[in-house]
Amino acid sequence: MAREAVLRHWLDRELCKYDESLPTAEMGETALLEALMARTTGENRPLWRPRETTWYHDTVDERPLRRLRTVAAPESLGWHRVAPDGRMWTAAERIQDGTVTDDDTPLVDVAAICRIADALPARDLDDIVLVGGQTTTAPRAVDGNHRAVGAALHVLDGGAMPELAAYVGVVRTRPLALLVEKARWLARGGRRGAWW
Repeated sequence: MAREAVLRHWLDRELCKYDESLPTAEMGETALLEALMARTTGENRPLWRPRETTWYHDTVDERPLRRLRTVAAPESLGWHRVAPDGRMWTAAERIQDGTVTDDDTPLVDVAAICRIADALPARDLDDIVLVGGQTTTAPRAVDGNHRAVGAALHVLDGGAMPELAAYVGVVRTRPLALLVEKARWLARGGRRGAWW
């Protein structure tokens, strides 16, 4: 799967969130990356370095959905507060039983998750974006946490598993090589955005 397709999909989702528009169909990979980084925290920039991440597109059924992890978050904030073990399924269980509400975390829109779950299966779910290493650890969602947890909540409420697909980035696990590369980047002055 081409990186450009993943960038375009993710940027289109970000633009939709903020009611913005850009001619993404006409943009090249570099312009898509710059626009995406301007709208996200930039912590995902290493995903886009050449040869570090291989992208796939696949469907997500209930079994892998039970294992998927939410985006990484600081302890007691955001998704960590909703699912301390980091699993989307746990987030859905805690929302379903009322353990977590919008009052508990301003960084996760629990009401939106419930609206997504209630609208299924009539509502189409946009593809989510997952990233993982070359390990047996389940990947994390870097985009689409609300949609995936909404799908899990729908299943927990007795609904059938909705159609859900994902762009899956598998990051080549080379910790020593990445450490050396980052050290070189820092030695050159660590210019923002220079090491991807």
